[in-house]
Amino acid sequence: METAEEIKKRYLSLSYSKKIFTLNKLAEKDFTAYMIVSNYYRYADVENGGLPSNLIDKELELSLKKKYFINKKQNKNIIL
Repeated sequence: METAEEIKKRYLSLSYSKKIFTLNKLAEKDFTAYMIVSNYYRYADVENGGLPSNLIDKELELSLKKKYFINKKQNKNIIL
């Protein structure tokens, strides 16, 4: 079983596109895990695998909007 530090290193070692993809999927599926992983990225230096805070905030906003509209569309289809 991996330690918390090993998990953190694994997330920080991902490529930029994988980090964004991971954040988007976590925002859709598991918000608690999203907050943990986004804090890894937020508090690590960019040189060490972190991401700028404004980028994390922007990606969260986009993910939540996407999730909202998907849920709204699904609920609309259920009502019909």
